[in-house]
Amino acid sequence: MTPATYLWHLAIAVDQAANAILLGEPDETISARLGRWAQLQDRGWRWRIARSLCGTLDLIDPHHCEKAAAPRRDVRHELTLRRFPYGAARHAPDLRDRTA
Repeated sequence: MTPATYLWHLAIAVDQAANAILLGEPDETISARLGRWAQLQDRGWRWRIARSLCGTLDLIDPHHCEKAAAPRRDVRHELTLRRFPYGAARHAPDLRDRTA
């Protein structure tokens, strides 16, 4: 493992730990959490915080929060496959058309 890869993994671990300390899910980064909050239909305080912080991050990395939140959907589908290996399509219909 290169030093750059190690530092990248360490940064993600610190980000996930900070999210867990802030009562978020331990395997989720703060950016992913903000990305989920930015997609909320309720325009409450979470949405306002997420929109402002994601807007700031967009200056550095366009659509950063959206990209960070996107993999969680794939993880949920993979968990569904593990739980229902023979009937996953019935529980998650969009898996039938998946071409990955």
